[in-house]
Amino acid sequence: MQFLRKSCQQYQCVSGLPRNPGESDQTPQPMAQRIVTLHRTLVQSGQRGSAAAIQQELQQQGLEPVPSLRTIYHILQRQAKEDL
Repeated sequence: MQFLRKSCQQYQCVSGLPRNPGESDQTPQPMAQRIVTLHRTLVQSGQRGSAAAIQQELQQQGLEPVPSLRTIYHILQRQAKEDL
């Protein structure tokens, strides 16, 4: 039990720290806009506009860092809400 309490205390101390001090966890606006534009382009051309397809296209374009599938999905969901 003492081990568990100590681990929890350590986790709480570490979990509050930003991964990169001074940087936001949010995807930069130009990348988010590129994801939305790419999604629209893929869908209009009859291709799948899935997060995986977008991630693959970003990798092929040589963009770094490429957002995770979950991040791309969230950006598309946020855009869909704004379009309503």
